Amino acid sequence: MLTTLTVDWTDPRVAELHAGLSAETGAMYRTRLAKLPRPEREAALGSLAIDPAVIETTLLTLDDDVPVATAAVRRSVASETEWDVKRVFVVQSHRGQGISRALMVELEEHARTHGAKTMVLQTGNLQAPAIGLYTSLGYEPCEAYPPYGFYPGELTFRKVL
Repeated sequence: MLTTLTVDWTDPRVAELHAGLSAETGAMYRTRLAKLPRPEREAALGSLAIDPAVIETTLLTLDDDVPVATAAVRRSVASETEWDVKRVFVVQSHRGQGISRALMVELEEHARTHGAKTMVLQTGNLQAPAIGLYTSLGYEPCEAYPPYGFYPGELTFRKVL
């Protein structure tokens, strides 16, 4: 049975899912990153760092007691009324069940009730299912926003709430 909880960003179950996300996307983009000169590679990797103190809410989906998905949101560094979606991830065995869509809808509602007017997010151009999800939810391509714009193949999206 699937249940979604609000947990702390530093919850060990979330950390386990983040490790899975990093392994998966790291493998996708490894060759591109390796081709970058060192300063650009460091900027790209640095843009992915997240200060746990700025995360507003983290969602964790469990299948019985097994962590299967997570997503989070923080206020954007660009604007108090713009919120930034972070680390949406569903384990391979649970993809295609609408879990990431449900997480996104819950994050949007949370942000809206706390004053957000827009949501932004960053993903990669090799992640077609993620791009499909975001566009189906009304996110539109936009210019890179801080702290992004350094990662090879990076795409940014925005949605007015």
